[in-house]
Amino acid sequence: MPATAVARPERAWILSWTMVAVGLIGTALSVTLWGVRPTHLVATLGLVVAFTLADRFPVYYEFRESSVALSLTDAITTAGYFIVSPTELLVSRVLGGLLVSHVLDRTGPLKRVFNTGLVLLEALVSVGVFVAISAGGDLQAPLTWLAVVTAVSTSTAVDVVTLRLVMWFATGQRAGIDRWTALMMLLSSTLAGSTVLASLIMVDTSPAAPLLLLGPTLVLFLGHRAHVRTVQENRRIHSMYALASSLSRAPELDQVLVGVVTEARQTLRSAEAELLVLRPSDEPDLWIHIDRDGLLDTTTEDGWTAPPSHLRLLRSWNPGDGANGHVTSEEVAVPIASASELYGVLVVRGFRADRSAFDSDDLTVLSGVASQLAAHVSTSRLRNKLQTAEDAQRYLASHDVLTGLANRRRFEASLAQLETDPRAVAEGLSLLVMDLKRFRQLNDTLGPTAGDRVLVEVADRLRDSVSANALLARISSDEFVVAEIGGEPMQLAARLQDAVARPISVHGRELAMETAVGVACWPADVDRVPHLVRSADLALSVARARASSAVERYTGELQTTLTRRAMIGDLLPEAIRAGLIHLHYQPVVNLHTEQITMVEALARWTDPELGPVRPDEFVAVAEANGLIGDLTDLVLETAVAQAARWARAGSLLGVAVNISVHDLEREGLVGTIREVLVRHGLQADRLVLEITETAVMSDPARSHDVMVALRRLGVGLAIDDFGTGHSSLSYFRDLPATKLKVDRSFVHTLLDGEDDRRIVRAIVDLARGKDLVVVAEGIEDRETFDLLREMGVQYGQGFFMARPMPAADVDVLLTTGMHLPALRGLQG
Repeated sequence: MPATAVARPERAWILSWTMVAVGLIGTALSVTLWGVRPTHLVATLGLVVAFTLADRFPVYYEFRESSVALSLTDAITTAGYFIVSPTELLVSRVLGGLLVSHVLDRTGPLKRVFNTGLVLLEALVSVGVFVAISAGGDLQAPLTWLAVVTAVSTSTAVDVVTLRLVMWFATGQRAGIDRWTALMMLLSSTLAGSTVLASLIMVDTSPAAPLLLLGPTLVLFLGHRAHVRTVQENRRIHSMYALASSLSRAPELDQVLVGVVTEARQTLRSAEAELLVLRPSDEPDLWIHIDRDGLLDTTTEDGWTAPPSHLRLLRSWNPGDGANGHVTSEEVAVPIASASELYGVLVVRGFRADRSAFDSDDLTVLSGVASQLAAHVSTSRLRNKLQTAEDAQRYLASHDVLTGLANRRRFEASLAQLETDPRAVAEGLSLLVMDLKRFRQLNDTLGPTAGDRVLVEVADRLRDSVSANALLARISSDEFVVAEIGGEPMQLAARLQDAVARPISVHGRELAMETAVGVACWPADVDRVPHLVRSADLALSVARARASSAVERYTGELQTTLTRRAMIGDLLPEAIRAGLIHLHYQPVVNLHTEQITMVEALARWTDPELGPVRPDEFVAVAEANGLIGDLTDLVLETAVAQAARWARAGSLLGVAVNISVHDLEREGLVGTIREVLVRHGLQADRLVLEITETAVMSDPARSHDVMVALRRLGVGLAIDDFGTGHSSLSYFRDLPATKLKVDRSFVHTLLDGEDDRRIVRAIVDLARGKDLVVVAEGIEDRETFDLLREMGVQYGQGFFMARPMPAADVDVLLTTGMHLPALRGLQG
């Protein structure tokens, strides 16, 4: 961390007032020498406005991790040499500078006095040097050119020297502008003066000549802007890395706090930065502030009143909010907090060196700083609570710092002891390994801060869902493990999955996490407790390959399953490329008219070596191996082509195609579907895309945007397996869906279960309120068919009406009749 300067403001005051006195005396003498007759009043007022704007809105470029001003003031001064008299130029330069320093900028008293002295000296030196050298100011005279370059460079030199002097007087250190930056300032002022002088000479030669400079100027401006963005992003990354490195070395907490405030101010290049740290009840709160002059102030006085920015966050923060802060054009404020405890507030504010406003990128950067600091504060306080350094090391060696759960080492040690536990021997032991599916993708997309927020929330939910005697640990980045004596392991797995599946709020987005769980039991499944983790991991690898959240219990046959899955993974890419995946179509019937209205396209694959491969097998492998996009494109292409052929034959039959959560995340999905429809000449409303409720809730905001774009295209949208996910009704009301498909799990027990009947009636009422069509899946008998019709369900599909069939059988139906009797007659 950079060293903090010690304030000695009285010496800076002496220098600043000395500069003002010298400037006033020099200005009075110069005006007396040059005369005071106002001969160019309008031009002088224009120069006052121009100088005011130039000082108020300087143009900056990046050099050696610093912002260097491209001196537009020097450019205006150069023009003024040839437009007005020396006295008028001197007065307009001073008035413009004073307007900015004393009226427009909200600076402290010391800086206002210093700026007054600086503008007096700069104007006096600039105009005086030019008058002394130019000898009449002839544009075409080389002596005039030398006068311009000397005047603007000397003025800049005054700026550099006075800034270094005031920093030395104020801090006792050789601080301020480094030699390279000073050199660049001199070069930029010389460039500005020379460019304006060249333009004036060109105008003197031909009024249209300066137009030749427009092209190169525009190219330089655009290149500079791109360069600034790259440099700023690199600086942010470097600062975050430096901060993380310093925190990892774990110095004393108070040193870290001062360093973080300094680093936050420098990273966001703000005028001020401050940190309020809420101490335990027996200690006063700590406030650290770095002002606009870079001077540090700290206080731990009791009764200190927090500024408004701090109070807003302190009053509004709730457990679970994490580091969600706020940003305005002039301020960024974030809480320093874990998932359950608020440690303080970090704020940067004030105009930045380049006058740019704060934005959401700055909020993200400061939130990252806050998250790292919160972890360090949490660890530091925990270390202080432990009685000895040995206790602290033992705890950190056996626990996950982020979630507070046991780590793998602690878990395995505790698990080994259970093999001789009398209760475990009598009742048995269940071990569950849970994996957060697609967590790595979430971490890459939303950033590690969001990932940490999810992990902490998941850990809290798991902690609340297991018994007090259970062993719970985080054993890798996205894996948790639970060991529990007795009980029913599959019920425990379902309970844990339900707890994790509830939407998690992260940065204003509602995320639903899918999970895979592997289960192994001792002594039912394995003969030794140490074998539990390996066996549960084996079961987890099977569950992880499923298309959605799944639970798999270890059996001896799992190795055979894994071998088959590996073969599927080897053969599937070629099957997709060669078009060996073919489609069957399951009719969807109007329950009231018994007419076939559409078909659902279902992928089928029979391999010479593997034999028939179930869709849930190869779809899961396609998702795990990154082939799901290719598989979806193949199904979409085949189904749309077939529907187009039926349309040309005079049929109104529509087709439904399933898309996965990975498809929703694909860039260009909407464009791909549009191209397929156009290529085959199929009306968009003949295509329905079926999306599972779980897929929609994995990232509701993105799913909503994609679904809106698809509806604009004209295709229908069906929410598949409705009722099995965790979507809220408020979110569901905003979805641009056209159909709801009742999951087959409710339909199968409809005749015997009153609860399922109530659920189906609720779905029908919900759909009716949004003018949506309801489709029931899994109808396997006439009684269920009739009951669903009486309950108001409009459409259905299932083995009672027809099993999935090849396209040729659908062609037969087009000639024999698109109704239920013909359908049942076709399949016998």
